[in-house]
Amino acid sequence: MKSFLLRHGRRFNGKAIWGKAHWGWLSEQKFAFPHQQFVFEEYKRRIHDLMDRCDRLDDVLKEAVSGWVLGPLVHALQALRGVKLTAAVTLFAKIGDLHRLDQPQTTDGMAWPGAGRAFQRQEDQARRDHPNRECGSPDDAD
Repeated sequence: MKSFLLRHGRRFNGKAIWGKAHWGWLSEQKFAFPHQQFVFEEYKRRIHDLMDRCDRLDDVLKEAVSGWVLGPLVHALQALRGVKLTAAVTLFAKIGDLHRLDQPQTTDGMAWPGAGRAFQRQEDQARRDHPNRECGSPDDAD
């Protein structure tokens, strides 16, 4: 729709698109030719359909979270600014329960699984390249 409007020299000067002011501006748009108006109205209908679909999917997701063991964590995470239901559910669906990360050794002491092994390989390579230097010494900076 945005490309269609720009091709016809229509620009929204407001701050946020898809808000109340933007929809008001869209409803005021009239085109000279009936086929252009028809295409524009179809764009608006399609966007409304997609927004309705997203609302229905959010409702199903809310229902699924209410019975999920990680549901309380999802609700707690949404207290953070900018974290909505979909983002919170996606995070916990991917990583699971955070209590499994209580012990440092479960993450190998690094930021991601396997990072400790990668760091060890770098140290081993440095020892092979410079056998008389101790890894991590100031002389290693090349």
